Amino acid sequence: MSINVLESVATLQEDALAFFQNRNCFVQTSNTKFIDFENTIGNLGSEIKLEQPYRFISTPSLVSTIQPLKQRYVKLITDQKRTVDYAMSAEEMIYHFNNNRERIGKSAIAELSAHVVKNIASRIPDFTYRFFGDGKTTFNGLEDLEKMLIMYREVGIPSPSLNCYVSDLYLLKARSGMLNQFAPIRNDKLARRYEIGEYNYTKFYRTNMLPIHEAGDVGQKGVVLTIESTNDPTGKKITQLQVSGSMEPGSIAFKKNDLIQFQDIPGVTNVRFLTNVGHAPSSCPVQCRVTSDATVPEKNALTINIEPALCFDQTDSDWNITTNIVKGMKIQTAPSHRAGLLIGGDAFYISMPKLPAEHPNDSVSKYDPDTGVAIRVTYGTVAGSDVFGFHYGALWGTLMVPDYCMRILFPII
Repeated sequence: MSINVLESVATLQEDALAFFQNRNCFVQTSNTKFIDFENTIGNLGSEIKLEQPYRFISTPSLVSTIQPLKQRYVKLITDQKRTVDYAMSAEEMIYHFNNNRERIGKSAIAELSAHVVKNIASRIPDFTYRFFGDGKTTFNGLEDLEKMLIMYREVGIPSPSLNCYVSDLYLLKARSGMLNQFAPIRNDKLARRYEIGEYNYTKFYRTNMLPIHEAGDVGQKGVVLTIESTNDPTGKKITQLQVSGSMEPGSIAFKKNDLIQFQDIPGVTNVRFLTNVGHAPSSCPVQCRVTSDATVPEKNALTINIEPALCFDQTDSDWNITTNIVKGMKIQTAPSHRAGLLIGGDAFYISMPKLPAEHPNDSVSKYDPDTGVAIRVTYGTVAGSDVFGFHYGALWGTLMVPDYCMRILFPII
């Protein structure tokens, strides 16, 4: 009897795995495959280090100038877990479940999948410092899409292929005037539930799980602030800005994951990002993510923590801005918005490792080598009772490499 039950669980798990992949565009389109990952039993807190390309500085001389090698990497941490459970009596098991196994299983995995994709999408503000849009208007046509893609690629990317995650509501105006510009990606009827099409080496995917970011007081009111100083006047590694302006003491001026952009003003040198390779001035204004809440003090300037670190040291491979950040520069903060995502195809990582078996209950934990997705299905009963239950479980982590992604600011509607 136990063998038959285990076979039933395995079959149910196979159905659920396929359904999970097809309903979750983030899992299906992310980078989920790692060396020997399929042989690893997942644990909450497990960490994978992903190496980034090395960066160098060239010098205008034939005399050797030795520079240190800086190993650059980002961390993918498996820190999320979720389960879906249901139970029934022996009579229900025989007369109802056996005839509706597929429908019940798919409904359970649909709920699990929806939470996973909601959680993955909620991390967009945590990883993005570059952004496009004002949070007040949507795409109005082809020109807006082109400008977004140009601004993304301006600083240099490792691959021309991009993935863009949006809601149909925000792309409606752009699509209605240029439907013939979008080429279908696949003919798979099920997959096309979330695939919009492809344009200019960019694949567009629809999702109804884009997160809302609530901005702090400065962003909500559209206040322009003035730079008073930084934590590093030399400009070698700026991670804090001291700002002043029209702010109410005691108010939360900035919230974690707020976005700021340096403004062009007369009499002050404009600051721009450099290209990732070659360190040439780009057309992209310097943008940063605020990494923690900031409350306005009663006296003195307000200090905000930012990411990435800004570097104006031409001897350092981390050099990324055209001029130092100095007193008198202006910044503006983005308002509250719904966050879409534009990202390099291989810079979006999700880990979903196998979970251990749940003895003495019958369970199956399967890793799909083609997609890197793994879930566990367990069947069990309490000895001497008339209760039979099924338990679905998943463990996952999310990483979007900050240098290769851009937040798209849509209005909250």
